[in-house]
Amino acid sequence: MRLASVLAQVQTHKPYTVTFDLTDPGAIVGAAAEILQCFGYVDVLINNAGISYRGTIVDTSLDVDRRVMETNYFGPVALTKALLPSMIRRRQGHVVAISSIQGKISVPFRSAYAASKHATQAFFDCLRAEVERHDIEVTVVSPGYIQTSLSLNAVTADGSKYGVMDETTAQGRSPSQVARDVLAAVGKKKKDVVLADVAPSLAVYLRTLAPRLFFSLMASRARKERKPKRCYVLEPPIRTWLVSGDSFCSAAPRWPQLVRLQPPHP
Repeated sequence: MRLASVLAQVQTHKPYTVTFDLTDPGAIVGAAAEILQCFGYVDVLINNAGISYRGTIVDTSLDVDRRVMETNYFGPVALTKALLPSMIRRRQGHVVAISSIQGKISVPFRSAYAASKHATQAFFDCLRAEVERHDIEVTVVSPGYIQTSLSLNAVTADGSKYGVMDETTAQGRSPSQVARDVLAAVGKKKKDVVLADVAPSLAVYLRTLAPRLFFSLMASRARKERKPKRCYVLEPPIRTWLVSGDSFCSAAPRWPQLVRLQPPHP
């Protein structure tokens, strides 16, 4: 009964969707104004948009680097700046940046993605220090692999779609669990949160405490991933399956297509 009475006093709002292109600065300004018109203010801003990348630095077009940076870095920064003045006036608000473990360490063949996440980490660390006097909280969340379509939708060196469900992504954490962890971090007003398994979490410390060993391990990983691999994508009517060696992992629904040979990873 007590819980019911408490819930009855909690103010709720009807969900409102504002759709815009995060790579368009003009659209971001207009969207921020529309968002503020909905309820007058934003309590918690969660910057969660992102695009991944697979490719070698030497083969990657600069346009691809810019595209990844626009979505992963400049877009969230622009939206945060557009909504920040209203938070400062209220002396209340919480800004969350969903970064990545690759915002703390760099992995071969992910240069554009890692660079955008390193930039994200740096910007929101600076923001945290600057808005502390306004009583505004800033949380940077750095997840490891999550079971999403991130690798399927990743861009490659020439800007084309990667279109493959990586095994590490397929075996990652569930989005619902990550969402709960993010909300818990907001509730506890945590500054920086790493949501990754033991190995990548240790790699963050290894990068600082034993950099030569870390660099050697990354070079070894690069050599290993460049070796030719037989990798097929089988596309039955209902689901797509990635077959690589002895591993199988489910991907997104696709229409039937012929079996095709994928190029060596990455």
